[in-house]
Amino acid sequence: MSAIQQLMAGYGARDPWTWTARESVRAWGGIASSSDGTKLAATASSGQIYTSTDSGVTWTARETSRQWSAIASSSDGTKLAATAFSGQIYTSTNSGVTWTAREAARTWQGIASSSDGTKLAATAFGGQIYTSTDSGVTWTARETARSWRGIASSSDGTKLAAVVGGGQIYTSTDSGVTWTAQEAARTWQGIASSSDGTKLAAVADSGQIYTGVFS
Repeated sequence: MSAIQQLMAGYGARDPWTWTARESVRAWGGIASSSDGTKLAATASSGQIYTSTDSGVTWTARETSRQWSAIASSSDGTKLAATAFSGQIYTSTNSGVTWTAREAARTWQGIASSSDGTKLAATAFGGQIYTSTDSGVTWTARETARSWRGIASSSDGTKLAAVVGGGQIYTSTDSGVTWTAQEAARTWQGIASSSDGTKLAAVADSGQIYTGVFS
């Protein structure tokens, strides 16, 4: 018997993952987690932000009902940043208990955070990419107005990657100051990054998953 067969026999040929339904049925959109998975934050479209400090067992409604589009978290789960479509960016420094409105009302799509929560990057659909180096207090417009969708960040916030719906993937190695177009134009929707920012994975609507390696 091979090693993998022995392993599966030990599990009784079952999936070792256990899934449990939490909270209520809502129009959930984005979700973010601390590194250890104890602190979670989720957004409900046309609803509120919900936070949990016990790995999702119990949840607390936060902030006002808005058209939330995305949310990001620092590694320790204390600093959060959420975007509201046709609204503003909101940040929290106490795990979502209180929130502060930042930047202007735009068609915000995605948001990403560095591990310490100081460097943020957000995308506006039909607008630009905006970056912050002070946990969202001030923002700087970057790149060109495009149909931006998702965005991802390395742990230190220096390497960013953003996707354009019907356009290309754009990457930055200087915290968003300059950008380089990558891959072909596709109906890109979302993108994820490894901790060091050298490995990327992106999804295209009605297309495939694409992975990229930076060298």
